[in-house]
Formats: sequence, C-alpha cells, structure tokens
Amino acid sequence: MNSNKNDIHALKNSITAGIDIGFVFSKAAIVKGSDLLYSCYISSGNNYKKSAKHVLEQAIEGAGVAFDEIDSIVSTGCGSTLVPYDHIRISDINCQARGINRLFENAHTLIEIGGQAAKVINIDTQGRVIGFNISEKCATGSGSILNILMKIFGIQFEQLCILSAQSQKPSNFTTSCTVFLETEIISRIAEGEEVADIISGIYKTISDKIGNMNSGLNLVEDCVFTGGGAKDINLKDVLEKKMGVKLYIPKEPLTTCAFGAALLAQKNIMEVKCT
Repeated sequence: MNSNKNDIHALKNSITAGIDIGFVFSKAAIVKGSDLLYSCYISSGNNYKKSAKHVLEQAIEGAGVAFDEIDSIVSTGCGSTLVPYDHIRISDINCQARGINRLFENAHTLIEIGGQAAKVINIDTQGRVIGFNISEKCATGSGSILNILMKIFGIQFEQLCILSAQSQKPSNFTTSCTVFLETEIISRIAEGEEVADIISGIYKTISDKIGNMNSGLNLVEDCVFTGGGAKDINLKDVLEKKMGVKLYIPKEPLTTCAFGAALLAQKNIMEVKCT
C-alpha cells in the first residue's frame, strides 16, 4: 500500500514534455502531474531537428525546470521522427484529443485547422478518439490557404480577420484544391474584386470544406476550435454559422496538441509503473 502511495506521489510530481513538430510551427509543452507549466511555439523553418531542439529549450526555460528533470517526452506531428531526444511517438489526433479533453472536459467534438490539413474529431469524456475525418493536404480546409492569402496581399495574419469582416459581397470560388485556388485568387484580383471580398470568400470555402468533413461523424456539443486557424475570430464566426454550433477556443490554440502529448507522456509513466 505504501508503495502505491509513493508511486502516486511520484506521478503527481513527475515532469513530462510534449513536442509537436508541424509544417508551419513547432510547439512544446511542459507538464507537472496534469498541470501545464509552460507552452510555446516557434517557426518550424526548414530544419525540424533544430526547431524541435529550440522549442523544447524555450519551453524548459519558461517552465523553470532543467532538462534532467524531464521524466518522459512524447513527440507528434509531421516532423516527430526528427526529434533529437529519447521519446515516444503518438499520433497528433490522439494528442490533440487528450489536450482538448483536459482543457474542456465536456468537449465531444473538436475542429482543428492546421498548416497542412484540417481535422474533425469526435472524442469521449476520457479524451479518447471515437471517430475522425482529415482533409487532403492540398485541400482548402487547411491553414496553408491563409498563408497564401498573406503572401499574395502582403499582409499579416491579424489583418486577415480585420479585412474579412469588412466584406460586403464575398467572392465565389469553384475549386477545393489550394494549388488551383491560388490561381483563382489572382484571377479575382485581376477582375477588380475587393481584397476583403476575396478573403471572406476564402473563409466561406474553408467553412464549406469543414462542413463536408463532418459527414459520417456526430457533431456533438461542446465543440472546440483549435489549431492556428482558431486564432482568427472571424473565421470562427464563419464556421459557427456553417456548422450551427457555438465553438470554444483554447487560450492558446497552437499548443493544445503539444499539451496533450505531454499529458500522454504522464500516462506512459503510469502504465510503466503498473507493469
């Protein structure tokens, strides 16, 4: 009995890290027990190994801990194989589900708009995945189209939300492929359509894609909107109208997957102690 109590005490004081290496951003989170100590993100750049090292160093410094104090690391994301530490790899879907469950215990559906793809995921009250749909990498549901808009118009992310809200007549787009959509955007510019209307039209295209992805899943409230796209409040409003539900946004939607990875690292410690 005393041994079990000691194990529980040790688990509550164990420190774990989650590293999420995405196409656009690399994220890290440090957890003690089940409490988030610190999370952060940096640009992934073109060297995933280097960005994984830098983002974990930044998270460790922010959490006020030492690397030697970390008991377990879980990695996830498209660059997880390049994390230069002893770690366990877990899918981003499972990590995202676990992180959202910890932040929103009543969440049953989550929508993620990331740099490469969009996801609609059903989870249970324990943060386990029940079902999910993922967009194609080149589809308009991903955040990559937002990066294309910023590049074409030479504006920052924050300006997208401001401009889209000013639209009077959203543009109509016919393709669901990001590659062809870029060409279509340039055509709309040549035709003299307003920047605000083009951006608003893209938001509608994104919401239509997400709406189609809900096919075969149960859109059960509470619904959480996460990923980089969730930083745009106007995109949230467009999605809410399309989906017909209220969407909750985490305080920092870019790091929820890394947070979930750190929580699953805690779970791994518990499972090892039980074997």
